[in-house]
Amino acid sequence: MAYVMDAGTASSGDLSINEMTTGMSVAGMEQYLENIKAEVLTSVTNQLDTARDEIIKSLKTAWVGQSEERFETLLTDAVEDVKTELNAEYNALASRISELENNYFNQENALISE
Repeated sequence: MAYVMDAGTASSGDLSINEMTTGMSVAGMEQYLENIKAEVLTSVTNQLDTARDEIIKSLKTAWVGQSEERFETLLTDAVEDVKTELNAEYNALASRISELENNYFNQENALISE
């Protein structure tokens, strides 16, 4: 049972045998999560904010009054809701990956101690 997350020599906290490049890498797992965070949370939320701002800018040039203000508020709330949900999904994924990471280490430790 080996899980490849990081190629190269293993550092402390990694599971490997001598010069093998397979195993489980804590650094690899952390980098995997950071990459997802950068793509999903940072990139997507920035795109949502940009799109919202462009829509609001366009609306302000052609639409005034309470309807425009209400639409702006509802749009902003909707964007914030999506960002909150993305963050919650990322946190759930990070938690699951941490759980899997612990399971792998526990299984490897059980093999060594038997």
